[in-house]
Amino acid sequence: MSIKSFFTFFVFLGCLLSFTCASHGVRRFEVDQKDKFQNCQLFFNDCGSKSGSLKSATYNGTCNSGIAILKRGTIVSIDFSFISNQVEDTLKSIVHGKISDLPFVPFPLDNPDACKDSGLTCPIKNGVQLDYLPVLNVLSTYPSVNVIVKWELQNKAGDDVFCALIPATITS
Repeated sequence: MSIKSFFTFFVFLGCLLSFTCASHGVRRFEVDQKDKFQNCQLFFNDCGSKSGSLKSATYNGTCNSGIAILKRGTIVSIDFSFISNQVEDTLKSIVHGKISDLPFVPFPLDNPDACKDSGLTCPIKNGVQLDYLPVLNVLSTYPSVNVIVKWELQNKAGDDVFCALIPATITS
């Protein structure tokens, strides 16, 4: 791979995994009449949940055998149903993305505070199934690519209440 190709790839990767790119052209799935979006079950693998467990994950989009189809220029609503093994005063969301054999790269969220505007009221109770409802901006500048999303919900000690690896495809 030439230096120019290598640099170009990492520029695209940076645009994919950061919010420093222009955020124009964002629309909600619900207003798109030509596409048929529905509540879709997501396939996920646990990646080290320590103080809880993820029971299910769904999103509003095009269903495709558990793989998240993320259409550029949209906002995706996600529903993570989980149970915490302990009372938690604060929770934060940490997201990473992985393309091909490259390492995971941090993906900053507009709202990493899971206790704010995401369906949760902290402190949360232990042993009760709860729904964490984040939204994810899929910028129109992102390239079409397959990605593994690593989504962690962490307590104030940095332990994962849940950690999920979710296969996704970004499309135009």
